[in-house]
Amino acid sequence: MSAEENKATVRRCWDEVINQRHVAEAAAYIPARNAELVPGFLASFPDVRQTIAWQVAEGDLVASGATYRGTHQGEWMGIAPTGKPVTLSVIYLDRVADGRIVEHQSVADWLGALEQVGARIVAGEA
Repeated sequence: MSAEENKATVRRCWDEVINQRHVAEAAAYIPARNAELVPGFLASFPDVRQTIAWQVAEGDLVASGATYRGTHQGEWMGIAPTGKPVTLSVIYLDRVADGRIVEHQSVADWLGALEQVGARIVAGEA
């Protein structure tokens, strides 16, 4: 597949799983270990929407910059629902094969998201 086709595959897969809520079929689009995390995240942020702002591809690898926007409506990381809006910035690195994502890694601004729901972050002593 071309780099453009691989970028389109990544956009389609994440749209199916996050925006269209095809949770039961998530493992058909993304690796099973990543699909396992989706139901809990969607329960915490049931109105979440994901937007991919940019992508770069080389061969079967696609890097994407994505933004998640949703409302904290379910327990998340041990934090009771706050009703606060959250914006989460994420960078994906996906390997594409046969029209699906076969490897996925991501880096997300979890600290920023925790601060948005009012979590108090305290540095521990070494």
